[in-house]
Amino acid sequence: MAAKFNPKVSILLNCYNEEKNITKAIKSVLSQSFKNYELIIWDDGSTDKTLKIIKTFKDKRIKFFKNKINLGLGKSRVRAQKKIKGNYVSIIDADDLIHKDKIRQQVKILDTMPRVGLVTTWTKILSKYSNIKKDYSIKFSNEEAKKRLILNNFISHPSIMYRKKLAKMTGWYSKTLEYAQDYDLTLKILERSDL
Repeated sequence: MAAKFNPKVSILLNCYNEEKNITKAIKSVLSQSFKNYELIIWDDGSTDKTLKIIKTFKDKRIKFFKNKINLGLGKSRVRAQKKIKGNYVSIIDADDLIHKDKIRQQVKILDTMPRVGLVTTWTKILSKYSNIKKDYSIKFSNEEAKKRLILNNFISHPSIMYRKKLAKMTGWYSKTLEYAQDYDLTLKILERSDL
């Protein structure tokens, strides 16, 4: 009988008709230097070749779920959160790539700093030709970042990792918001912890 797999990190990838991008996104997760994770791929009723591409990846850490019809990102995230097993949650969108050490570095911070509930990274926005269009680097103190977040969501959701325990305490992803779920969750977590 196979041993039960208890991932430390759950990486959530929501997708819808992303046949052009999904391969690179999945490969960037599978190339992580940190290995104790599950990759939850939640497809929101894709009608292109997204599903076919996902099924070409054979890795026991990949858990695949799909909606029969397109429900939107908000409802899909609410459904997906019920499947998350890890203590820490990381997000990647289907058109994103993550650095090979992202998960390892963020786990290290959360493991050693119990007051921190959410960590983020610098983010680069690339053109379709992989040229850097924008480079976001956060250099604020914890208190300054919290003040600025009240006015502007400058944290890219795919750059973060957060504690599942805190997310559950705050109600996790909103069931009523469709486009500001990420901002809402960031604010709720940071009401109870540091950044």
